[in-house]
Amino acid sequence: MKEKYDIIIIGGGVAGLSTGAWLAYKGLDVIVLEQREKPGGMCTTFERAGTFYNPAATILTGYSEGNLVRKYCQVLDIEKDMEVINLDCAFKTILPEHTVYLWPEVDKTISDLCRMFPEERQKINELFIKIKKVHQEVNSIAFLGPGLIDFFKVPFKCPNMLPLAGKTTTQFLSNYFSNQKLQAALTGVLPAFMGPPSKVAAVSYIMLMMEFMAGELYTPKGGIIKFPQALNKALEKYGGETKLNSQVTNIIIENNRATGVDLADGQRLKAKYIIAACDATTALLKLAGKNHLKPAFIKRIEETPTSPCLLVSYMSLDKDLLKAGYTPAHHLVSHTYNYDELYDNLEARMYSESDYNHSLNLASIADPSLSPEGFSTLQIQLNVPYQPQGGWKKIKENIGNIQIKRAKKVIPDIEEHIVVQEIASPRSFETITGSRYGAVGWAPYPQYTGINALHHITPIKNLYLAGQWAEPGEAIKCCVLSGLQVSKMILDREGLKNSIDEIL
Repeated sequence: MKEKYDIIIIGGGVAGLSTGAWLAYKGLDVIVLEQREKPGGMCTTFERAGTFYNPAATILTGYSEGNLVRKYCQVLDIEKDMEVINLDCAFKTILPEHTVYLWPEVDKTISDLCRMFPEERQKINELFIKIKKVHQEVNSIAFLGPGLIDFFKVPFKCPNMLPLAGKTTTQFLSNYFSNQKLQAALTGVLPAFMGPPSKVAAVSYIMLMMEFMAGELYTPKGGIIKFPQALNKALEKYGGETKLNSQVTNIIIENNRATGVDLADGQRLKAKYIIAACDATTALLKLAGKNHLKPAFIKRIEETPTSPCLLVSYMSLDKDLLKAGYTPAHHLVSHTYNYDELYDNLEARMYSESDYNHSLNLASIADPSLSPEGFSTLQIQLNVPYQPQGGWKKIKENIGNIQIKRAKKVIPDIEEHIVVQEIASPRSFETITGSRYGAVGWAPYPQYTGINALHHITPIKNLYLAGQWAEPGEAIKCCVLSGLQVSKMILDREGLKNSIDEIL
């Protein structure tokens, strides 16, 4: 490790590694600093008693042929370092009267919905025509620059997206139908990961839906960590460095310009550019420091809500769920069609066995390498408050047992097959990742997304943000895209034009 680099990146998750790998590929001197003992961040895999779990991401979004992540991997020659398994389905929503599959084929999903709600056939087709247009438009402006000229191009490039910019998902869908059951069937993906449809931005909903319907779906064999491992290998192949177990304690600011970082071990590193690919609250308010920021900006960071907090039970079952006929997908279960109810008084609801809303991540069962033969991995997620009365140490085992009882709606004999169970609370995720409230990003509400999102460019010169805490949001593809957006800005400043043409 040297004392000076072109680029210092704080955070060795997907955003940090994909940014670093691309900048190194373009010839810049890059080091990625990761506080944990392995790269990956939230996109990691851990082992308990011979079974492997993906604590957060499972599906490698954006990896279908011709999509951004696939083209990125092809240019950096990453594909050979990662074997992938095809998934037939992303999400299965189980409602009181309906079961809805989100297929990686838009027309197949539309066909299913039209069979369930034949009276709404015309409106369903009109809706998806709009969704496809908005998805295409948003992708078309992914690499517009931050200047005024590019800003004024947006109205011409996005005539379908702009009218939705300030609307919620419920407002958007209500333009097509008032049937609450159909709206719930269309938005089952939201409650567990983004929030209630009445609050989630319509454009965020559209982009998430299309990520799982616009092409083939994959999961890396051996766990999601194989992707950041492949990114790290590419970073080092092109001359970059990764330093693990390296906690940044301070971003050095001189004349309102970021010039380096201090590490917990006493080392000081200098660089021309600093990229914070980590929790934005930590990066800006703690590492950079409030004294370098205006009060209005500090208030904005402190008052912006985060994505839902989760309690997750990780389990090993001595039952082969794939052979038993279960779909390798996220199973989203709700006892109600009114998803707003799921967020009313979270603390009281998490004790209820009759309120069986939760999500079961069964996507990993597509990969037999994660479990011994005849066994399966299972993750049960439940929306919870960040800090309940009494604290998580006293109650999380009890809530974990309630999760198991709720899961019987999907796996009736689950209690007979549990071999290992480990429970992670929001505080657990916060401690492990350093992310505010253990969340995976900001709440994707209209007032915090699009032009209102936290930008890559910060008030401090040469300090950039990348990853799920900046635009465009969470999910693997978004993290790679965010990293490439930052890379383009820096490479443009360095006079390296057309720096991402290879993947456009």
